[in-house]
Amino acid sequence: MQAVPSTFLRQLALVLCLTLFGNSIGFAAPKLREAPTVQNQLQHHGLGKQVRIVRADGTQIKGTITTLNDADFRLAPKKGAPVTIAYADVKEVHGPGLSTGAKVGIGILCVVGVVVIAGVIYWKTHPILGDIKISGPLS
Repeated sequence: MQAVPSTFLRQLALVLCLTLFGNSIGFAAPKLREAPTVQNQLQHHGLGKQVRIVRADGTQIKGTITTLNDADFRLAPKKGAPVTIAYADVKEVHGPGLSTGAKVGIGILCVVGVVVIAGVIYWKTHPILGDIKISGPLS
């Protein structure tokens, strides 16, 4: 079996590092949505509805949709002058409130909390269970 020259290994390591670096730059670049997709999302929300827009530079604008044109749309924030935004400058479109997943998670936590509290109250007020003493490091 022949030994591999160290210069070859160095060159291979350099190529691998450059490849990984190039991929990280490609994935880190902000991905803008296509203009028809943004326009369809805004039309789905409708005129007069509240939305939160994330622009390509990361800034967020929350406001009411006032006009939808072919190349841009107009938002009216609660404070300040209306803003005209090109569809190409939009990274994300969100509704005004919490997502469905967040609402479901909050609902599940509330139900679990109520069940735990009801269980503790039942345990403390039950004639047989209430007299049980638990011994151990946590008691």
